Amino acid sequence: MKNKFLHKFAKGISIIALATAVYAYGCADGWWGSYNSVFSPEVTVNKNTYSPLFYDQYNLFYTGDARSNHQFYEEENITEWKKYLGKLAEENTISYYLYDDAVTDNLTKWTEQILQGKKPHLPMPLDVTHDKVKNFFAFLSIARGHEAYTNQKYNYWNYDKRQQLQLETEKVQKVEKYYENLPQSDSFFKNRIWFQTMRLKFYSDDVLSAILFFEKTAQNQPKNTLYYRALHYVAGAYKAQGNYEKANGILAQLFDEFPLLQHAATFEYRPMTDKQVKKMAKNLSEQKQAALWAMQGYYSNAMTAMQEIYQVAPSSPHIDFLLARYVNILENKVNIYGDTWEPIQMKSIEDYRKRAKNEVNAKEIEWIHTVAQQNTVSNPYLWNLASGYLASMMADFTTAQQFYNRAQAFASSDVQKEQWRLLNLMNEVARLDKIDDAAETRLYDDIHWLYYSKGAIPYYPKDNMREYYATQWCRQYLSLLYKEKNDPVMAELTFSKRGFYKDAKQSIAMEKFFLNTQKSRWQQLWEGIYEYNLADIYESRAIYLFYQNKIDEAIVEYEKIPVVTKRVYNWNTRQYDVTYEDYKIIELPGNPFNGKIKDCNDCDHNAKQKVKYNGLTFLKKVKEMQDKIAKGEDVYNNALLVGNAFYNASYFGNARAFYYNAIIGEYGNYISSEHQQYLLGMDWVKKYYEIAQKAASTKEEKAKMAYMLAKVERNEFYNSAYFKNFNYSSRYDDVMFKKWKGFEELQNLYSDTQYYQDVIAECGYFRKYLGLQ
Repeated sequence: MKNKFLHKFAKGISIIALATAVYAYGCADGWWGSYNSVFSPEVTVNKNTYSPLFYDQYNLFYTGDARSNHQFYEEENITEWKKYLGKLAEENTISYYLYDDAVTDNLTKWTEQILQGKKPHLPMPLDVTHDKVKNFFAFLSIARGHEAYTNQKYNYWNYDKRQQLQLETEKVQKVEKYYENLPQSDSFFKNRIWFQTMRLKFYSDDVLSAILFFEKTAQNQPKNTLYYRALHYVAGAYKAQGNYEKANGILAQLFDEFPLLQHAATFEYRPMTDKQVKKMAKNLSEQKQAALWAMQGYYSNAMTAMQEIYQVAPSSPHIDFLLARYVNILENKVNIYGDTWEPIQMKSIEDYRKRAKNEVNAKEIEWIHTVAQQNTVSNPYLWNLASGYLASMMADFTTAQQFYNRAQAFASSDVQKEQWRLLNLMNEVARLDKIDDAAETRLYDDIHWLYYSKGAIPYYPKDNMREYYATQWCRQYLSLLYKEKNDPVMAELTFSKRGFYKDAKQSIAMEKFFLNTQKSRWQQLWEGIYEYNLADIYESRAIYLFYQNKIDEAIVEYEKIPVVTKRVYNWNTRQYDVTYEDYKIIELPGNPFNGKIKDCNDCDHNAKQKVKYNGLTFLKKVKEMQDKIAKGEDVYNNALLVGNAFYNASYFGNARAFYYNAIIGEYGNYISSEHQQYLLGMDWVKKYYEIAQKAASTKEEKAKMAYMLAKVERNEFYNSAYFKNFNYSSRYDDVMFKKWKGFEELQNLYSDTQYYQDVIAECGYFRKYLGLQ
């Protein structure tokens, strides 16, 4: 989509964009994040100049567009006019006449009256008898009087129905003649009119005249903002003529000499072959050659561009953002996130190292190392840091350490020192083949810094550091080392895996860890980072036991749940608030013992409830009913209610909140494979409904059980047909119900019951089964 869009977009606005430096990318909503990056270009490269050119996986430019230039131009324009007018006008007055839309309606009339020596009624008064104020209105009549041509607005998604208004040559010639007759003594005003003349020529029906006018007059103009904006028009004029080599040469000059237009110049640059660039570069100065290769490398091979720049201008800063892009692009290949929003799964340490090596070009990395060692670049911190990071990717940890030591010496700010510390830590972790007491001691300070200072939860970066991926990567790497050491508790503490607590032995082992009061400081560090607490563990254990129908044991575990202290981040105050929570008293939103014809969780939640259940009272009530069933007391009603309890505590019921537990982590419509057997399963529901069916003594009761078992059969069909292989792109087909056995029994055996009529009234599937709709 992007390539097709950009092709049509660039073709459609090549002239307009050059004039305004305002773009509207359909796919560019700003930077979307760096979930797989730790190498921050904002920290290593001059972000004030090059930030639009940093690597963005999703958008053409890192900062989206260049609209911020307009703000700069406006502010500078107001400031310079204020300096020119002095005490004759305040800044707010100047700003009003320069940029308020209401001005254009009366501007022509006001200007004519002023030039005729009259005093018009102005909304913001000025001394119109003063020559400088007259000049100001003369300027306004030209600059704002032609905005229908110079400030045309478009629907950028409508590529085909767009017309470019062009100013007639005769009107431009009048402005040009006015410029030529202005005295040199008022250089500020004449420079302003010069730029407006250039601007109107660009938007005229003779765009070539803009080139000729610039070549004729530019040598007499100061090299200020207006000069470079005018030069930008020249590039646009050449591009409109199809002379891309000339246009690219001017864009290279803009890129090198006027950083404010680097973004726009790169957007307008038309990529060439490397051979064409080499041929063209021979006629340019070294700095312009560097700029030309910088733009070429942005769209093509960054490594080739860096090597070419290094040959002619090794100290050029233009090479730096290309190196940062090179590293970020490589990161995007190596540091891939999986579908579970975890870093790419590491089967073994050796497997991880091999994979990283396969993505790295050793010869290219060797060249980067050589450049870093020669100390001829202007940003040695960047080159040494990148060299260390790339060496670490290649599992050359000793070389990485050597470059990191060099980078540390060149770090010039606190954030650069932290970037170095982050990458150095990752190298120290990556070089581990095993985890032992010595390794834990060596890593402690940096790990503590990463998780308790830089990677604090919630993740809210404040200094352009990209530590998030590092926090996840270090945890997974250390977890793998503990797994290979056969230490499941530390493997889980460092990087939690869904389903860990389904294993009762592992759950008990983690409980013992939390209850142990003799932990090492390393263990205490990870306990503080770990996502879960004893309350989560006991609650998850009770929930698992419930779905195994071990109600006695579930109650025992539930009663162990302590009141927990939680730190909840307050986004308003940007601080943590301390709260106390008792899981045992959290109420279920609906009555878990209700069993109705229609499943409607919201209806059950909003219904008036005589008794409100929490997790513990729910379990105890189930136990009470099971004991009565065992004793043969009111078996039908008790079995029905227990069946309803298991039904409502499943994904399909009104009490699914019962399994809402941090460890289990099932809160949405998708149930992970680890928990489908429990949360989608209907075995215990079916067992108790069948007990109730056998104990039913009236036709009404038997009709009800036939229908309730039909719901079980329906859910089992949903499980096999839809939920167990769930994906978000799938669609349910038309087979949303079948000829359930319960439907058949209800029709054939119990059509004379009131319950039969109730089902017809409430169940559309049953009506469809009967052919009533």
